[in-house]
Amino acid sequence: MNNSSYLSRISATFALVPLLLLNCVNAEEKADEVARTIAKAANYIYFRSFEQDPVVDSFTKNELETLSKHLGPLNSLIRGAIGVQHSIGGAMLMAHFSLKDNFDYLRSTMLAPGRFYGWEGSYTNDEDTFYSDEQYVYHSKYLKAIEKLMNAPLHEVIILNNRERKYILDISANPNHESYHWSIWIGRKLRIF
Repeated sequence: MNNSSYLSRISATFALVPLLLLNCVNAEEKADEVARTIAKAANYIYFRSFEQDPVVDSFTKNELETLSKHLGPLNSLIRGAIGVQHSIGGAMLMAHFSLKDNFDYLRSTMLAPGRFYGWEGSYTNDEDTFYSDEQYVYHSKYLKAIEKLMNAPLHEVIILNNRERKYILDISANPNHESYHWSIWIGRKLRIF
């Protein structure tokens, strides 16, 4: 190899160095962007209120694209949240990304009386008030997420086994039970009454 050709190759190689460095910087920036987006999703998933903005209002188009490329970590976060606490954000992300892997967690959360929300307004015996979705703020959000995720009404998606049916029926037979109203509400949604 002559000197001229050798110098040409070295020059070409050194010309690539800025591109390689730029790729490394871009990869590091991309990794930071992914980490920030996953952290934002974790915050959304573990947010404990029932009043949560829709997914498309909470994340940018780029963030949603990033999350769609990292569904494994997203699924793990959702499973952890729904397994131990209410996670409206987790349910909403499951529905948005059609993540059915954690459906059993969401299903069991839907079938448990869970956290109660205080009745608003004056006390009334009006059934429309007692059994409106607004009174079951967590469960009604789960209901919407399940129906979107499974693309079917709740009573077609959740088929109760005998133990679950008996549990709801037993509670609904006792007006003094703290979950009596919930059992009537969920029973109606599941069409067992």
